[in-house]
Amino acid sequence: AAGLPVIAPIGPGIADTVVDGETGLLVPVGSAEALADRLVDLARNADHRIRLGAAGRRRYERLFTQNAFGDRMTRLIRPFLDQDEESGRATETPAAA
Repeated sequence: AAGLPVIAPIGPGIADTVVDGETGLLVPVGSAEALADRLVDLARNADHRIRLGAAGRRRYERLFTQNAFGDRMTRLIRPFLDQDEESGRATETPAAA
């Protein structure tokens, strides 16, 4: 979200957030050598740092903001709401008594 490159361990959920080589760099869990190599690479290569950070920010804005989440949820449930409207069924749940 901050527009900075990410170096993260490969693990559940991480690869869904960080795209290796595009929005950040993934390293094997527990590999201090791989982590050090990636840190040195980013320290020496400003263009790479900037490119990864900018791509990460764009991905964050596209997928992980509150508005992006709301838009995805709306697209997901819209067909069900439209179907209810077409069938004449109420689309709102009645209030509990």
